[in-house]
Amino acid sequence: TVSAANTSMSGNLIIPETYNSLPVKSIANNAFYGCTDLTSVTIPYSITSIGTSAFANCTSLEYVYYNATSCNRTSYSVDNSAWKNAGSAIENGVRLIIGDNVKEIVSSAFAYFSNLVSIQFNAELEVIKSSAFAYCTSFVDIVLPDSVVTLESSAFNGCSALENITIGKGLKSLGTNSFSNCPLLKNVYYNAVGGDSNSYSSTNFPFYQSATEGFNLIFGEDVVDIPSYKFRFSNVSSVEFNQNLKTIGY
Repeated sequence: TVSAANTSMSGNLIIPETYNSLPVKSIANNAFYGCTDLTSVTIPYSITSIGTSAFANCTSLEYVYYNATSCNRTSYSVDNSAWKNAGSAIENGVRLIIGDNVKEIVSSAFAYFSNLVSIQFNAELEVIKSSAFAYCTSFVDIVLPDSVVTLESSAFNGCSALENITIGKGLKSLGTNSFSNCPLLKNVYYNAVGGDSNSYSSTNFPFYQSATEGFNLIFGEDVVDIPSYKFRFSNVSSVEFNQNLKTIGY
C-alpha cells in the first residue's frame, strides 16, 4: 500500500509495480493529498484500489497515466473524490491516458474529476463501468473506440461541458443515464453496427435531460440497424441518416 506521501514531492510520480519484491496493490486514502507540485502520475497495472482523496489538491497535476488492469470498484462523492481539485492550478487542465492493457475502467474511477479536460482511450478497452466519469465537468469531447462493447449506467452522467460524443462501431449496450444531464451536448456521432435494445424507463434513457438546445444525431455509414429506445426522450434537434440504414427500432 502506498500511503502518507511527503507533500513536498514534485514533478513526475511513477508508482512502482513492486516494492521489496512484493506487488504494490493499493493507494491509500489521502496518500498524495496536497502534493501541490506533482505534475504527472503513473498508476501501474498492479494497483487494485485507489482510496478516497488519494490525489486530492494536487493542484499542478497535468497528466495521469492509468495502467491498472484489475482495479476494484471505487465509491467517491464530490467531497472525497480521489481527484478533487487535482490540476486546479493548471490553465489547460488534466489529461488522462489509458494504458494499452486496460480493458475495463471500474465504477466511479474518475468521478468528480472536475479538471479533467481530455481522455485518451486505448484500442483494447471493452467496458466503461457505472459512473466511471460522472460529474467530470471540463471535457468537451469524448471519442469511444470501436473496441468498447459496454457503457454502463451513468458512465458520463453530469458532464456539464460535454459537447461532442463519438460512439464506436463495437458498442452493444448503452446503459441507463449514460449521457444524461449533459446540458451543452451538440453532436452525437453514432457508429455502433449492432447492439441490444436495452430496457429503460422514462427518467433513465441514455440522453435524458441532456442538450438544453438540442443535439444533432449523425449515423455512421456502417450503421444498418438502430436498436429500439436508444434515443427516446432525447432532445434531438436533427438526424442525419446514412444510405445503408435498413431498420429503425421503436
